[in-house]
Formats: sequence, C-alpha cells, structure tokens
Amino acid sequence: MEECVLECVEAKPCFDVNFSSERDLPSSSSAADMEKKDEYNYTKTGEFTSEIYKIEITGLKPPFGFGELKKFLNQKMKLNSSKIKRKGSNSKVVFVTFRCEEDRMKAIQLLEGYKWKGKCLSVKKANPAADPLIQKRHSENANDELREAFDISKLQEGNVPPKIWLKNIVMPLWEKPYNDQLHIKQLEIERLLVKLRNEISKVWSFTPVWLRGVSGLTFQFLDCIRPSPVVERYRNKCEFTVGLDPVNDLRTVGFRLSSYKKGSVKVVDPSECSIVPEKTLDVCRVFQDYVRRSIYEPYNPEENTGFWRQLTVRTTKDDCMAVIVMHTQDLSILEINKVMLDLIQFFEECLGKLCGVTSLFFQCFGKRLSNENKKIYHLTGTRYLTELLADLKFRVSPNSFFQVNSLATEMVYDLIAEVASVKKDTILLDICCGTGAIGIYLARNVKKVIGIELVESAVEDAKFNAKCNEIGNIEFHCGKVEELLSLILRQFPPETDVVAIIDPPRAGVHHKVIRTIRRTISLQRLEIGRAHV
Repeated sequence: MEECVLECVEAKPCFDVNFSSERDLPSSSSAADMEKKDEYNYTKTGEFTSEIYKIEITGLKPPFGFGELKKFLNQKMKLNSSKIKRKGSNSKVVFVTFRCEEDRMKAIQLLEGYKWKGKCLSVKKANPAADPLIQKRHSENANDELREAFDISKLQEGNVPPKIWLKNIVMPLWEKPYNDQLHIKQLEIERLLVKLRNEISKVWSFTPVWLRGVSGLTFQFLDCIRPSPVVERYRNKCEFTVGLDPVNDLRTVGFRLSSYKKGSVKVVDPSECSIVPEKTLDVCRVFQDYVRRSIYEPYNPEENTGFWRQLTVRTTKDDCMAVIVMHTQDLSILEINKVMLDLIQFFEECLGKLCGVTSLFFQCFGKRLSNENKKIYHLTGTRYLTELLADLKFRVSPNSFFQVNSLATEMVYDLIAEVASVKKDTILLDICCGTGAIGIYLARNVKKVIGIELVESAVEDAKFNAKCNEIGNIEFHCGKVEELLSLILRQFPPETDVVAIIDPPRAGVHHKVIRTIRRTISLQRLEIGRAHV
C-alpha cells in the first residue's frame, strides 16, 4: 500500500455536471453486433494473458496432483509455468500456460518425448481458451437458457423486477423464515457429510470410529446450527461492481445479476438486499452519482474498455472505508492524478462528504503485464479500520480478511474454544490466520498461539493487533502454510498438546497441508472453522 503522491495539477473535475442523456443511456449491443464478436478478441487487445502462450501435454499417467506436476515442471525441468488446467477430472491431458513465447518453446523442446512416471510425454502448442461470455452468446444451445435467465423484456414488463431477481441471487433463501433457513442449511451440511463419508469409504478398507455416525451421518453434531444474533444489515464488507442496469442501461453501482462466465455483465441496485448496511448503501449511492456524472465510462469486461470497475466498502460501528477501483487503460500519470485529486475533493468537500467515509483508497488496474502489480493508494482519512470483538480491538487494512458478521463471529469463536477443549498447556496453531482474530481471541486460554498467513499486510495487522491487545504469547509467520507448517511443528515434542484451527479460503488448503496435519502425531485436535457467519 502506498501513500498517494500527487503531482501539482489543476484540480479539474473528472465529471460533467451537465452530462447528456445519450452518454448515460448507451445503446445495447445488437444481435448482429454480437454475432461479429470474436471469442478470442481478448487475446488481441495488447494486454497480457498467459492464454497466448499455452501448450497441451498428453500421455500423463494418472493419478497425479497439480502440486506434483508443477514441482516437476518448475523445479526439476526449470520451466516457468503460469497456470495448469486439466482437460477433465480423470483426463491424461493438461494445458499449461507461460508468460512469454520463449518460455513456451523451451517447455516444448524439453518435454517432448520426456519420460515421466514411466510414460513418454507428447507436447504441442495449444489454442487459447474462448471468452466464456462470447462463447455462451454464440452457442445455439445456450440461447434459450440465456434468454430465460436474462430476458430483458420480462424485466421491463415487470414480471420479474430486477431487484427481486438480484435478491434471489444474493440471498436465495430470503423469502423463507429464518428458522426454515437454518433447517435447510442443516440438511445441506448433513448431505455433504454423508457424501464425504461415502467418498472416504471408497478409499479405505475399514471405517474408522470417527466416521461411524447415526443414520448415515459422517460426524456427530454437537447441536443444530446456531442462529446468528443479527440477520439483517450485518455485512461489514461488500464488493460492488460498476456497470449498466439491465433495463435502462443507466450507470449503476451494485451487484451483478450473474457471473461473466454465465453470460451477464449487467449490474443492479443493491438497496433491497437486507444484508447490506444502510451506511454501506449510502456510500454506494453517492459513488453511483459520481460515476453517472463522470467523463469516464464504467469498465466493460466484454470489450475490455471503460474505466470505473469496483467499489469495496468496509464498515464498523463508527468508521467506514471505501476502496475505489479503476481500470486506467491508457490514461497518463497526469490524468490518473487528476482522478485521485477529484475523488479527494468529492469525498472531503462535496456530496461524498455526506456518506461518512473515514478512510478512502484508490486502486489502479492498468494495462495488464505479466508481472502486474495492482497498486493501492491511500487518498484521505485513516489508513485502517478498528473492529471490536468482545473487549479486543483489531486493525483491518483494505486487503485484510475479517469475518463479515462481527456479532456472530464472537459466538463462533466462543464455540471453537469450547469444541477444541483448549487448556493452559495447549499450543494453538491458527492456520490461514488473516488478521489473527481467532488466535488473539483464544490466546488467554492457551500456552501459545502460532499464526500462519500468506498475505503480508494481514500479518502486519495481526502483529499490531496482538501488541495493541497486550497479547504476548503469540507469534505470526508470513508464507505458504504448506511450506511453514512442518517446520513449525518440528520444534514441539510428540507429547505436546497441539490443536490446529483452520479457517480455509474458498479454494481450500494445499494437499501438502492436509498430509502434514494427518502425519503429525502431536496434533490432538483439528477444528475446521468454515463458518457461515
């Protein structure tokens, strides 16, 4: 994160007070225009994409893990692979991308005919993947599905109001009473655990005690899902997209109707989503007004044109942080500085002052390079938010992870302490610790806490939070869990009472982490805190 360094430029407004209706109501792409669009146009824009430098490897012998294959490519063969994707779940074919043509040709020369795991590899150049949105719109089979999902005429006729449509996507259970929602989620978790038990049973020749449950359940529930103390206006972080409304094409700051891959780039006003706080909606409305007056168009991911991309709002009881993201395209440094100056003026002196933003940041998405570094600039206000959990204070920076429901988080952390049965001689491992909230919250109940986190700014926040709350029996390590965990565990004798807590990212944890945990004799208990709070 960098301080905003502005050149001495005239603070000329970056919005047009007398904007025209034609600019604010751009015409939608016609069917004829859509037919002309190239599914591979994104590779011709001049921006970096590793899809341009892709190879296809056949002859692989399954099973093999992506980590194993990546280690073979990058460490043993000294290649610089970027992404690896398998053609199918059990396929012997993988696609590998690189950052330049030189790296791709080197890979083809070294891998062609190479014998790996007893099989000779065959390698050739591969075409880039098609743009999923354009491909979907070109597909005859997808046309009916697309019209059904995003039939603008239905929205215009009022049969399905856009805001109701959005609620069905953002809050799919919103029409059901809260107790019914909890029951549905309970059944969903039970089905997942039964499926997990069945999958494990296919691999193991016996059923361990911890897999033997009642009525086919994998694990025994402590009790039913516990209700949140607050169910409305609770999200302390919301990410909004800047785009066009599906009915009138007005510039809108809100939530997308669907994903790019599923065929939609339209954005709907979030004001009827009851999980979004009023303070957050105020910021959203004010910035939307700014965007509608701006001389810069919203970013269009389909065409890779336009500028305004995203608004992230984080709130606490007293504070509000806004992070504005702009695709700067070919703007000069002077023009970008003007944009930042104008945002400062808008939120300090104009309409933006009314929405209570206490911390303002600006992030640039420029023309993509293979070593792209998306800088985030502090424009005005405080550099951090302070979140409260019980009597503890936590510093939260723009990129740090923190649970989105603060009141429910306290309840979850108390439950974790209860279930983990931590004691005064326990060593607590907080894996994927973020800003250190779980470890700091439980530190008073254990001998020592060790946190591991990949995001450097989050580790800095975690260390600050521990010091601020006068927690001395805690340490944090920055790096990949799969590389640090085994090294950390070696310092403790086998008889040590070690408890690990994992609140994993959506993508899950590395398979090496799982293997290390399973092989650690001293690890007495493991709590997986994938909490829906």
